[in-house]
Amino acid sequence: MYYDGPTLARSPVIATLADAPSRDADGTPRLKLRVLDRDCAYFSDQGKPPTTAPSEQRHGLFIRVRGGQPVGYEVEVPATSTKSAAMAGAPVRGEAVAELLHRLLTQAGLTAPEADGLIACWRPQFLETDGSRFLLVMSAADYDCLCPLRIRPAPTELARVGLVLTELGSAGK
Repeated sequence: MYYDGPTLARSPVIATLADAPSRDADGTPRLKLRVLDRDCAYFSDQGKPPTTAPSEQRHGLFIRVRGGQPVGYEVEVPATSTKSAAMAGAPVRGEAVAELLHRLLTQAGLTAPEADGLIACWRPQFLETDGSRFLLVMSAADYDCLCPLRIRPAPTELARVGLVLTELGSAGK
């Protein structure tokens, strides 16, 4: 998991809760997503272009926890800003939220044990603490901008997975 303390970089996607009228049938608030430009200038002063295709898809997970019970929605992160982000499919509940996060992490390149470890470390903050939050799985291009890396000799395999947590307020809002 990328920790932004060293760079104080902004997330490539700014998530906020939509106004009260914009809610799903079960009362779940919708998200507004502001997608920042992919030129790396917003990440740091290095201004280097992304090393991978700008069309890479970002993935997100909206989690709402009430009474210690999580409900999660996979979020289709658009390539550009939107007033209301689409939740992909039906909500998942309980342990299925952790399973969805696990799937997103392994699809991004972590091994199953690495994803298990990340979820175990962050379970209280992500899945057990009341409130609403958005987890962004950054693209490899986003991660390359945040943490440029050179390895010599070149590795045979490299997985760079960045996860950004945005707290969106209490579950009751």
